[in-house]
Parts: sequence; C-alpha cells; structure tokens
Amino acid sequence: MIRYYLTFYTCLTICCSLAAQTNVRISDIQGDGLASPFRGQLVRSDSNVVTATFNRGFFLQSIPSREDGDPGTSEGLLVFTSSAPSLSVGDLINITGTVDEFETETEIVGFQTTWEVLSSDYPLPHTHKQNRAITATANHNQPQPNTTNNNKPQQ
Repeated sequence: MIRYYLTFYTCLTICCSLAAQTNVRISDIQGDGLASPFRGQLVRSDSNVVTATFNRGFFLQSIPSREDGDPGTSEGLLVFTSSAPSLSVGDLINITGTVDEFETETEIVGFQTTWEVLSSDYPLPHTHKQNRAITATANHNQPQPNTTNNNKPQQ
C-alpha cells in the first residue's frame, strides 16, 4: 500500500507540475517588479509576434490587443533556445515554456519550450519607450542610486 501511494503521489506531482498556466500575457510574465512572478513556472502565452530571431532564440512582443496599457510592465520577451529557431520575423505564435531570470532579464527557457505558428507576415507592433526609474530597497541587496548633487558649488 505504501509503495502504491508513493508511486501515485510521485506521478501526480510530476503530471501536475507539467500543466502550464494558460492565457498568460507577456506583461503578466514580466510583472512590474525586479523578477517575474511566474519564475520557474510553465506558462502558455497566445498571439505574440516574433520581432527578431538569432542563432539561439528570438524575441516576442505582445500584439496591441494583448497589451495591458501599464507603462511599468514590458510587452516584450526573450525566448532562449539551444539552436536557431525555425521562425521568421512577423510570425504570430502561441508559446509554452518555463519562465526564468538571467542577469536580471526575464526569459522563456527550457526543453519544454514549444510554439505554434498561427500566421506569418503579421505587422510588427509599435515599440514603446520605457523611461522609468527602478527603485531598489535594502532588502534586495541592490546598490542604491546616488542622489547627491556632485555639481553643487562649494561654499
């Protein structure tokens, strides 16, 4: 009986961990903090356009109807792959993969990363310039910005 329970529990844990969070927007994956609230989780994000490709990945951006309108979140995302993806700029895709952070950048990574091309030659969305200050606290062990005026005349 104990052996059956452990086998069932192990299978249930593995199967449930492979179920992706669905219908997650890029802005939700990015979040408005220093790290993604979905870090380490398998997610599925629908209807995103490929904006650039390179030999080990590609960049995605939300289409306008999937943007959240919040200037504190990003509408773009890096997808890191182990080889050149078979995608083109302008492909509209659904993607499933694991969210991770690499050198403060949120990205989709892992062997479970899959995508489905919905259409090609989708018009590229307009980019949005983000000009926001990042506030770090001592709890994050981040350096604090220098707010002193070094150009102040000496008295």
